Amino acid sequence: MLDRAIVERIAIDYKAFFAIHRHNQIISYLAVNNTDALIQCDLMDMRNTFLNFAYDNNYEFSSLGRAKFSTMTLLYELYSSTTEKFTYNCIRCQ
Repeated sequence: MLDRAIVERIAIDYKAFFAIHRHNQIISYLAVNNTDALIQCDLMDMRNTFLNFAYDNNYEFSSLGRAKFSTMTLLYELYSSTTEKFTYNCIRCQ
């Protein structure tokens, strides 16, 4: 009874609803040959660590733009965590 009422309401206001059409076609992608070395990072070991890091740095994934920005800054953070943060300059070279 409830299902019929929902279907009738959707039929009346069909333009206000999304329609997702599913199909069984399986798209095959080329295999990825990733030659990058694995990075050991405490940030990705546990879910709570990642969530606290994202919260502390105000990273959001609620929209596409915010997710792209947060992902890029997170990747930069992962990259910079493996590089040496201190640079040494010779007194003569300055």
